[in-house]
Amino acid sequence: MSNLSEAAAENDDKAGDPPAGPAMGRAASAAGLAAADRKAPFDFRLKLDLGGARSAERGLPLFERRIEPRSTPTFVPTVVPEPLVVEPIEFSLEMLAVPTATTPPVELPTSDQASLEASPDDGAPVVVAEVATPVLPKPPSRAVPAEPTPTDDVAAPASPSRVAPPRRPDTTIRPVVHKRRKKGKPMLVPLVLLGLLGAGGFLFIKQRDAAQERVKEWPSALKPLAAFVEQTLGHPFTRSVPVKALPQAEYEAKLGILELERVPKDATGGFSGLRALGLISEAPSAAAVGQYVGLTRTAFYDPSTTTVYESADVTGQFQDANLMAAMSVALLDQTKKWGAAMATLSPAQQLGYLSLIEGTGTFVIRQKSRQDTAFADRYTTEHAARVARRDALPSQMSPWLLGLFDMQLANSWGIVTRSLHGDFIDALNAPESDAAVLDSARGIETPAGVLTTDPSSLGMYVWYGVLYPSLGDDLAFHMASAWTGDSVLYSIADGRGCVRASVATRDSASLTDLVNGLNLWAKSRPADTTTTVEARGTVAVVTACESSGPIAINATSAVRQDFQGRLVKEQVLIQQLSRLAMPLTNPAIACAVNSYRADGLAGFDEELAAVATNTEGTISPALRQSLLDLATFCGSAR
Repeated sequence: MSNLSEAAAENDDKAGDPPAGPAMGRAASAAGLAAADRKAPFDFRLKLDLGGARSAERGLPLFERRIEPRSTPTFVPTVVPEPLVVEPIEFSLEMLAVPTATTPPVELPTSDQASLEASPDDGAPVVVAEVATPVLPKPPSRAVPAEPTPTDDVAAPASPSRVAPPRRPDTTIRPVVHKRRKKGKPMLVPLVLLGLLGAGGFLFIKQRDAAQERVKEWPSALKPLAAFVEQTLGHPFTRSVPVKALPQAEYEAKLGILELERVPKDATGGFSGLRALGLISEAPSAAAVGQYVGLTRTAFYDPSTTTVYESADVTGQFQDANLMAAMSVALLDQTKKWGAAMATLSPAQQLGYLSLIEGTGTFVIRQKSRQDTAFADRYTTEHAARVARRDALPSQMSPWLLGLFDMQLANSWGIVTRSLHGDFIDALNAPESDAAVLDSARGIETPAGVLTTDPSSLGMYVWYGVLYPSLGDDLAFHMASAWTGDSVLYSIADGRGCVRASVATRDSASLTDLVNGLNLWAKSRPADTTTTVEARGTVAVVTACESSGPIAINATSAVRQDFQGRLVKEQVLIQQLSRLAMPLTNPAIACAVNSYRADGLAGFDEELAAVATNTEGTISPALRQSLLDLATFCGSAR
């Protein structure tokens, strides 16, 4: 917006208008004289408001009142309140000029009475009376100018006097030239204000930095763990991270709230969309999620508070491992600012990014286990016991949803692959979707600056879970891995949440396969869900609503194990090919993984367990030759 300038000034009276109100200053009358009709060259009106005018008006010169004839000379002394004293005005005798007088002025008895001025026409003296206007006393600091002689060209008053601004709004006046008062430096106040603001900002920054530096040293028990994280990831902490221990119940509640943030939600923040697609039977509670996840993850990092929280009831090597994982996630937040980026990502991107971030923490645990066998034995034993307790929990959550909470272990193998490609921390950027992380054939590069094309995108893992109950792992993964994007709309029909999703694939053949697979799934849905699937152009359009009755979820489904087992197997394959000099470019990786999916690799599945336990271990000559042939073939892929 631009500032609007003010309209025209209020002083719009024209020269020649008759004076309004009683005359002020030196006034006189001479009835019947022709000189009474004569007017001075300047004869106009100006409004003065004693300081209430705008700044532009205050700069106007003050004026001397014109002399007007009056019929009867009267002398009325007036006592008025003391006028506002303003800076004395210097008068110029030349500015008071009137036509040449033929007789000397008649002096009045006192200084409070008016002076007489000569008539310019017939020489008769004109009596000028002071009417209802105070005359200020002469300034003591000024010398009284000499009275002009009769031969001078002008008739002047006996002595100059201070003139206060008139209190009446309308006055007939004549301009008088005077010196303007020097203005103060206009930039002084803004500069002072800027200086104060700058000083305040500097103090604020200093206080903020001081608050951050309060936790500048790790506690002695945590220093070795922090040092190992820095050494393993190849990046230092910019500052230490607060670590707060919580009672188990409070810890689980806080962890459950954080974990639920990664679950795809509908437009109202609920889970009706997942219910409409048959992925969950009821909305998960934070307490149940916290209890499940908290058994194996006894420390976590919260980016909203930049704090690591740990369970106060767990100690020993297992707790040290979880603290290192949480510290790794905190270091990545200091380096990559992933916590602030989450709010800008689609659900599909969030799942992929968190899989990489949390997989890095598990990668650090695995590296510690490789270097310290005693640490590895204690950690592995307790972890297995806790997994058994976790899986025995009576939970109503679907295996697909539990796999969403337990993705970091599988993705730690993807971090191992990325660590072979140099400084992988620099490349841990927000991916295009979860498919860029969970589909090994798409490579390991995640360029910086990737933005979501649709904030409602659910991602590949959702559609794999939709297809799995009807098709099983192989077909479900084959169709889901062709996913290239989706867009979802949420609505309410008869009090039930509904979805309308458009799902795209990489080509027309994949689209046909996806539509056929989704139609098999639609036939298995309850009739009141009104599930439909059809191909429209280049996308498959799916509509479904929540069922009015309970949704049957197969609690024994192996969807989580099958999906994560496939991911681990393909990442181990890529690592072995890298050790045989195959470059880890995206085209080379896609060539190798797709070849393995289509034709398999002789001996690889049989020796996978030994290779996965020790990726640098001994493999059979036959498997080594098969891997070398595949590395040679795909190494030149572009």
